[in-house]
Amino acid sequence: MVGQILSRRGLILVCLTFVAILLIFSTRSKRIVREASQASFSAPPPLPEFDYTEKDRESLQYVPPDVVRAWRERNFLVMLGVLSPDNAVRRRRRHLQRLTCWQYQGVARRSNNFTGDLLVTFVLARHPDHNYTHSPQLVEEGLRWQDIIALPIKEGRVSTNKVIGQDGRYWGPDAEIGMSRKMYKWFSLMLRLLPNVNYVAKSDDDMFVHTPQYLADLRALPRRRLYWGNIVNARFMPLLFATGGLYTASREVVEQFLTYEPLKKLVDVPYSKEREDEFTSLYMQHEDLLMGRVLYEMGYQPLFVGEPMCRFHNLHGKGWVGPLSHSSLMIHNVKEEEYAQLREYFGEKKQYRPSRFKVRRGRLYATCGKR
Repeated sequence: MVGQILSRRGLILVCLTFVAILLIFSTRSKRIVREASQASFSAPPPLPEFDYTEKDRESLQYVPPDVVRAWRERNFLVMLGVLSPDNAVRRRRRHLQRLTCWQYQGVARRSNNFTGDLLVTFVLARHPDHNYTHSPQLVEEGLRWQDIIALPIKEGRVSTNKVIGQDGRYWGPDAEIGMSRKMYKWFSLMLRLLPNVNYVAKSDDDMFVHTPQYLADLRALPRRRLYWGNIVNARFMPLLFATGGLYTASREVVEQFLTYEPLKKLVDVPYSKEREDEFTSLYMQHEDLLMGRVLYEMGYQPLFVGEPMCRFHNLHGKGWVGPLSHSSLMIHNVKEEEYAQLREYFGEKKQYRPSRFKVRRGRLYATCGKR
């Protein structure tokens, strides 16, 4: 009887000792994991004040120094540049984007003290319609919104009768090459200004993006070597590129692009008919194709992430026109009255799940349907 009691007490003591050991181990494990997590995801040290050049000061003349300082403190996930000219038609487009797709939660803007994962800036140059200065309306717009990058370069002259929404037509070589120059200069400035940003995106002012879904998808995609968008084959060369309505690249991809010497030598050269062959040899007349061409010539292999027409599509036009659905992510060739309609169509949910991506031939492809 006594032996049985002692045996039971011994068993209980062993069990209690085992439980205590487990609790100690569990507590230590949680502490180690927590410390490792904090070490991995702790914020980078504060950045010094931005070292402006004279050209930087002109580019950022509508962004006050305290806003520049806030941008550098925020550690945005992605910065996006919208190429746009200084005229009334495109000014309305910028305003419509600000009121719709850039009003979603997660977008950094003046009204929320530039807090969010996505920083959107509009990229402009000195327009020939204003004698290569800034219109009074642009000055007012820049001071109001603090999201205008006013590059100290000339906007190219439009030499065709193309209007917004026409596919398969171009604005003319000077205007198209000017857009490539704006893109390059914006990349160069913003990578210096925001050294901690992970991704760089470029878009047009006649598109609508379902921003919360875009950010949810981007967070799920790789940080390294990413080149994401409507990936297509070039007509005259064996290379791939993302079309210019919206594409997103890892920081390192854009850094590689900026180092290409033939482009660096040509980007500041004014367009002339006599030198047109030099520009077209790099496809500078197509700013989106230029990116793919440079990466191809450098032998750089990004991770292509392609989008089907159910997600990236035109709303009007002759090519790549798809039906609007809740799978739609980037809608291009949007009419002015449709920005608000699209915002109402998508609404806003409390939570967004990332879309599914499949691996095929070493690339990722988004899928249609429910997430």
